[in-house]
Amino acid sequence: MCRKCGSSQSTAAQPATSTPPERFHLKTRIFYEGTETPVSGARYEIVDESGRRVRMGTTGEDGFVMESMPAGGQYKLRVVEFPDMPDEGESGASPETTE
Repeated sequence: MCRKCGSSQSTAAQPATSTPPERFHLKTRIFYEGTETPVSGARYEIVDESGRRVRMGTTGEDGFVMESMPAGGQYKLRVVEFPDMPDEGESGASPETTE
């Protein structure tokens, strides 16, 4: 019997149901090959397992790709336009000197 309401019905604890998330967050960063310089302005697309494009975008100055994706699928990120690497002076790095 319930001390608070006086009911004689017993209620069993309900098992916790675990529902899979509806979305997940894709976060990655694109760099120029062989460097630690992020690619700013790279155009990309994200395709599902059937090859259908589900997202497209452009990286920011930091080279990051951040998208919210439907859960339960497999996706591929394709860079469709890869800008040239900036000159040494544009990136803020000091130019190398040779003797």
